[in-house]
Parts: sequence; C-alpha cells; structure tokens
Amino acid sequence: MAIASSKFSSPQKILSLHSHEVQEGQLAAESPKPWVGLRFKVTFIIAGSFAILFLTQFAVVRTILLNNFGEAENDRALTNAARLQNALANEVSRLSESARDYSDWNETYQFVEGRNPNFMESQLYDDTFAHIKINTVAISNRAGKLLAQKGLDFYTNQPLPVPSTFLGHHLSSLKTVKSGQRVQGVLPSSSGVMLVTSYPVLSKTGTGQGNGVLSMGRYIDAQMIKKLSAAVQLPVTLYLHNSSDLPQELRAIAKNKFHNTTIAAQVLGENTIASYVQISDVRGKPALILKAENNRKIYTYGLNSLHYYFWSTLLIGLAFCALVLGLLERFILSRLSHLSEGVRAIGHQGTLSARIYLTGQDELTHLGKTINKTLDQLLAVQQALQNSKERYALAVMGANDGIWDWNLLTRTVYFSPRWQKILGYGDAALEPSLETWFEHVHPADLSDFKAAIDVHLQGMSSHLEHEHRIRQQDGTERWVMCRGSVVRDPQGTPTRMAGSLTDISDRKTAVHLLARQAEELARSNEELEQFAYIASHDLQEPLRKIEAFGDRLKHKYEHTLDEQGLNYLARMQNAAGRMRTLIQDLLAFSRITTQTHAFLPLCLSTLIQDVLSDLEVRIQETHAQVTLGPMPTLEADALQMRQLFQNLIGNALKFQQPGLSPQIIIESSLQPPLKNDGQCSADQSVTQSAAQPSTHASAQTTPFCCITVSDNGIGFDEKYLDRIFKVFQRLHGRNEYEGTGIGLAVCTKIVEHHGGTLTAKSTPGSGATFMIHLPLQQPKLEGEPTP
Repeated sequence: MAIASSKFSSPQKILSLHSHEVQEGQLAAESPKPWVGLRFKVTFIIAGSFAILFLTQFAVVRTILLNNFGEAENDRALTNAARLQNALANEVSRLSESARDYSDWNETYQFVEGRNPNFMESQLYDDTFAHIKINTVAISNRAGKLLAQKGLDFYTNQPLPVPSTFLGHHLSSLKTVKSGQRVQGVLPSSSGVMLVTSYPVLSKTGTGQGNGVLSMGRYIDAQMIKKLSAAVQLPVTLYLHNSSDLPQELRAIAKNKFHNTTIAAQVLGENTIASYVQISDVRGKPALILKAENNRKIYTYGLNSLHYYFWSTLLIGLAFCALVLGLLERFILSRLSHLSEGVRAIGHQGTLSARIYLTGQDELTHLGKTINKTLDQLLAVQQALQNSKERYALAVMGANDGIWDWNLLTRTVYFSPRWQKILGYGDAALEPSLETWFEHVHPADLSDFKAAIDVHLQGMSSHLEHEHRIRQQDGTERWVMCRGSVVRDPQGTPTRMAGSLTDISDRKTAVHLLARQAEELARSNEELEQFAYIASHDLQEPLRKIEAFGDRLKHKYEHTLDEQGLNYLARMQNAAGRMRTLIQDLLAFSRITTQTHAFLPLCLSTLIQDVLSDLEVRIQETHAQVTLGPMPTLEADALQMRQLFQNLIGNALKFQQPGLSPQIIIESSLQPPLKNDGQCSADQSVTQSAAQPSTHASAQTTPFCCITVSDNGIGFDEKYLDRIFKVFQRLHGRNEYEGTGIGLAVCTKIVEHHGGTLTAKSTPGSGATFMIHLPLQQPKLEGEPTP
C-alpha cells in the first residue's frame, strides 16, 4: 500500500546481522569499560580470593611455624641450661666423693681423737690438694674445736688463706653433720665463689655418730668455667647474684624467670639465645647465675623453611589461578563475551532481525536461542505496531478522524460525516446535540468522560484527551480517542470547544497483543535471571578434570614424587574437592525454590527413619544413640524435608565432643499458630493420629508442629546464632570440621519455603537444640484442589 507521507513510509529493509561481523568502531561508544567488564571482575575475584586465602594461610603458617621453631629452640636452650646445671653438680659430686673418702678413713678418725698428730703432713700434703683438686680443707672435733685448716693454690703450689666464710660454714655445719648428714653446695666468699662439702668423720666401718667434721672447698676458677663450657660445648659466664655489677639483662632474668625453676632461656637477638642457671648457696639463697650463649640455628632453619614455603605456595597458587582463568576464558568468558557483543550490536543497530549465533549444546547456546526466539516475537510485535501506524497515517491523510465542534454559548454541536460513520450511521444524519453524543458513550465510561471535559473547561488541563468506548448503531462497541481544546474570550470564559474523534480499536488490539508479548518477554527475562545458576554447572567441569588428572598423576607418578610433591598433589586434590563440594552446595541452595515439588502429606517418622538408615555407617562409626519420638504427618516437599533432617542430624554427628558418643534426641509437639518470637515449646506431645492435617483448615487456623533436634555435642555461643544460619558462615576452621558453611543456610531456606521458622539454642560444651516450627497444612490458593 503506497503512503504519501514520508514519515510513514514502508518499513525499511532489515539486514541480517551476525554478532561476529560487528565492527569495533560501531560499538566503541557503548562498549563497557575494561575495569567493569566480566573478565576483569572474574580476574579480580579470583586474584582477590587467592590473595586473601594465601595471605591468611601464610600468616597462620608463619605464626605456627615460627612459634614451633621458637618453642623447639627454647626447649633446646633449657636443655643446655639443664646440662650446665648437671655439669656443675658433677663438680660438686666429685668434691663430695673426695671429702667422703677422707672422712670415712681411720687415719682421719684417729687424728680427730688426737692419736695421729702428723695426719696433715702425711696425708693432706700439697700433691694431695693437686690430685683431688681442692683449695681448702678444715677439720674439727665433735666439740667444735678447729683441729686443722689449710689453703693451697694447687696450680702454683702457693699457700692460700682459708676464707673466714669457709671456716664459718665448716663450724656451722657441725650440728647438721653430727646427725650423719652431709652438707654441700656453693659458698660465696671474699676470695671468690667456692664449691664446699662437709662430711662427718667416721671410722672405717662407717657407723655411729660422727667424731668430728671434715670440710673441703674448691674455687670456681677459670679452669672450672672452661670445663663447664666444654661440657655443654657453649661459652659459659659466671655472675654473682647480688653483685652490684650484675648486668640489667640478668637482673630482669633473676626477677622474672626464676620463680619456680632454676633454669631459664631468653632470646637476646636475631642470632643469639641464652641459657641461664641460678645456683643457690648452702643456705638455699640465690648465689650465682651461670649464662651460656648459643646461636639460633633452629630459628634460622625455620625462617628458611618459611621462605621456601612462601615462594613455592605463591608460585603454585599463581599457576592454579592462571589455569582456572584459562579454563574460564576458554569455556565461559569468551562465549559470554561473544554473546554480550551480539546483544549489544543488536541494540546499537536497532534491528530486530539480527540473530545470535553460538556453537555447542550447553546452556549459553540455549540462552542464545532463547534470545533469538524473543527477537522473533519482538519483531512480530514491531511489525504489528508498524501496520497500526500505517493505518493511522492513512486515516489522518484521508480525514478519517471524526471532527466535532461545540458552541458553548448556543449549546449547538457539529458532527462531521466521518464522526457519524465512526458511530456506524453511514450517511444517515444524527441530531446534532450533546445528548445524542453522550447516549452513544458506554455507560461505564460516561462519568469519567464528562469529568475530563469539566476539568479542561475549568482550566485544570491544557487539552482534552480521553479514551472511552462507544456503542455503534448495531450495538457493537468501539474504542475511540476524543481530543479537543477550548477557546476562551479575553476574560477567560470558555466560548467554544472543538476537536476530533479517532477510532483506536485496532490500536487497543495491538496493545493487548503487545501486553501478551511483554508477558512472554518477562518469562524470557526470568530465564536470563537463571543464567548464573546455569553457568555455575560449567564451573564443575574444570574441577572434575583437575581431580581426574590429579588422580592419574598420583597413580602413575606416586613412586617418583618426593614427600613434598605428594603433599602438593594432595593439597591440590583436596582444594578441588572442597570447591566441587562448595559448588554442589550452592546448587542445592539455589534449587530449594527453583526445583520445588508439590506439597503432599508426608509422614515424618518414616522419612526420618530413612534418613537414619542413610546415616547408619556414620552412626555406627561414632557410636551414636538416636532417640526418635512420635512425629506428625504434614504437607511438605519430601525431598526438601529429607535434606533438612539429613543436614541437622549430620551436624549433630559431626560436631561431637572428643571422647563422648553423640546422644541425639528428635521430638515433636503440637502448637498453636506461630508466635511472634518464632519459638515453640514441647508441652504437648504429638501422636500420629493427632498430627493428621485437616483438609478444610485455613492458613490462619492450621496448627503448627515444633520439631526439636537436640545433641550433646560441642555446642556454640548463642551470640553467633544469626551467623550460623547464613551462607559461608563457619564457627570452626576447615581443618577442625569438614563442610562449606552452607548446610544450615539450606535448612533455613527449606523451612522458610514451607512457611516455618528455624532457630536454635546452645551453650558451648553442652550441646545444641535446633527448633523447627512448621505448619501441618500449607495454605491453599483459590480454586486449588485439595490433595
């Protein structure tokens, strides 16, 4: 059909447009920025997730590793301190052995009795001091009289004065030694620090009370310090506890370290750790501090191991991220980009005849076909609208609009012939009056039409435009658009109103068709909203390959890989397994509302027995005892109810206390409609007959049942109550308990999908109780049959 007006010319020729033929310059203005593109976001998410995981893991490993190496180094330092203490004790023991040999000797016994006056010259001469390595000796009788004393430097054979402190110790030990006990230890003196020991003088039989006291002493000199250093193979330094020259470091050690022990260790720097031994004198008071320094080899080994771990984990992680990005690019991102470019090209060109072409049989291909089908429908709608516009243009050009003119002063009305034809009167004349006009307006629209006229006459609208129905001569109804404008005199008083009447029935039909097509488009958009769910299936394929090739690698090269390589392989497989479990849990979470089944009467007792049968192996392994009380029958999705109880009972088995067999109790009670706080009590037990739903109950009067699942596990702090029911929220580390942190979120979604609530109460170490509040009957929609 030819049309004179260029504005309504024939539809332009629509060219076929392929998404891969679009030129980059045409879409430059509409192309997304690189930093907001899908590739950037995926890369950012993977890189960010890896960075967070890597840094967190490295921080934890660094803390644990360095702490362990630090503890090992500290234990080694304490062992060195104990060795140093034992070495000094050995010196005291040697001195004690010498003193005991002479105290048990008959020659000494006779000397004390006065029968061997040449004892000192014949027995304790200078060579004897050098042989048994002593510096001082003193002998007293039973009455406390000092019979002999001698001091000698056995290195130079030069006499030494006997320190008064040594003689004082000798005499003070008389009372203790008389009872048959020895006295030994460290004795500070003005001449230096000595090792001293005192024994009772006995006959060779070694019986009876001592006839006197023999004391020997040796200075802790440089040679002895050198010997102690050789014993522990570390440089040893001796300090007097009460010396004014005691370094501040040792003052702090003496104050803070030696409370209930005599050995201590302290790090002095990045390369040195010191071992300390506090030595008490013969009276039990702190007298000496021995210090031995050692290099921090263990800590250095720990730092080197940490560096190796850091770089190896970083390189493996980067390689894994690159692999994941490559797989995503190959199987998902490139195809999504292709799809996005095609859709953007269609929008840029504004031609609905363009189509999306994707190869393959996956969800993205089906999505492209769905878009093409939507474009077909939109093209049909566009063509229908174009035809409607053409008909409207023909009507305008042919003066097919009905014209009316209303003189407000004389109240006369003019109707054009086309106006009358619209009402179905052909060439027959109608009485030109408002009454004739209003008689043909549909009664349901008449009051609104008059109101629109009044609004315009009162100046409250710029023009009159009103759609309404009219009744033609044969009684049929047509939709018309009445347009008009008022003319006013200089005083603003309306004098005339004129306008047109357009038959818009065809446009109404087209609008109705468009509305139907819009519904179809909304359905297609809903399919697009499921894209993320569909795409997530493809994420499992790379993981299956990682696991499969990981198994092949382990099976074929297990004997050629070293322990570290096997560890890396096991960790890679574990990570892939955890990610696969996470994706499966996310899919299960998304299917709760998208793949639901009909709510049918369901016996919970039978269902829970089936769940317990599925968990039989786990129950036997944990030696669990499960007590199942009477359960109701309610309207529910059987598959989702099975998933709900399997998650709750599985958690009760998983979070058991070490060394304690799980005790799980499952009970139910009949309740009135749900309270505001979402809680339920167990004051009324449910029997099977009492729980049968009534087919005539409404949503307001339907009773609820409260099902409790209680255990004696580790429990949790109730301040985390809101957290445990959210996705990916865990209260324990992955190494402590398995799982992805989605199970309770799935339970919550299932219960809410059934119109109920899920909550819990617990005390750490005392188990937990999960309370499920469900209606026995689901509300019925109007006209829905009763199952």
